[in-house]
Amino acid sequence: MATAIRSIGHEDRLTLVDHLEELRARIVVCLLALGVAFGICFWQNDALLKIVNKPLAAETQKQVREGRGPLGQTALAQQGVLAVAGEVQGMAAELANPHSGLPAATRAALAAQIPKLRADVAKIPRTPEGNKPVTLGIGEPFTATLGVTLLFALVFSLPVILYEIYGFVLPAFSPSERRIALPLLLAIPCLFSIGVL
Repeated sequence: MATAIRSIGHEDRLTLVDHLEELRARIVVCLLALGVAFGICFWQNDALLKIVNKPLAAETQKQVREGRGPLGQTALAQQGVLAVAGEVQGMAAELANPHSGLPAATRAALAAQIPKLRADVAKIPRTPEGNKPVTLGIGEPFTATLGVTLLFALVFSLPVILYEIYGFVLPAFSPSERRIALPLLLAIPCLFSIGVL
């Protein structure tokens, strides 16, 4: 039996069944709004995950700059290895110089090692990797995606859900209570928007 949501006044007296039918209709509207928002959010989950992961990349770069955390320590180690490799390259080039005083065979062996040394130094990463979220289980990427999608869907459908809740409890308010609730009702969308931003 399908019933439409009808306008109920403060003076109207409804039976328990009428209240339950209205509640069911409002819950169906809330679930539909949440379902539509969930579908749209799931369709755009890559964009939502980028929004959620953006602070991770910024915090990781901050830790790398300050030398804190595992990635910061890795960056410091990489910088140290690069500095030592640069000094070794400079010493090898200086020792391979004909005026170094080393025998010609030793200088030739050093000169042959310099290109290999440069190639090995070029393979050393310049920035540490690891500013991506870590998942430990097989299904965790999927469940994390579903969780993020559901939270965004709840945020996007919350105005409809709050409106339906307000519409359900409004008949219980007296006219004086409605005058008190009206400014709060008008403030809710503004506060909601500020909170989301």
